[in-house]
Amino acid sequence: MNPLVHRTLVVQLRTDGTGRCPVLARLSHDAGDPFAVTAVFGHDGRVPARRRLDRGMPADGLNGPVGVGDVRPRPVATGTWRELRMDFRGDPQRAG
Repeated sequence: MNPLVHRTLVVQLRTDGTGRCPVLARLSHDAGDPFAVTAVFGHDGRVPARRRLDRGMPADGLNGPVGVGDVRPRPVATGTWRELRMDFRGDPQRAG
């Protein structure tokens, strides 16, 4: 079994007062930390933020709002599409 599983996605970043811009998000799961998923967000070759999530949050967030801390996933329906919107609060953990 592979101790590290990851997937890189293009996601849309939106901040208050701006439109959306594409950024890369790499989601990783490490068998050494079985209850967490790490999300690393990058843009233009930089890694501005890293967040650790409970491993069930992304899937649970498709069904309803979850989270009480700095990361709060929730579903959003936009026409025929279902989106997972993640609100990030507080300071991001800086990636090295």
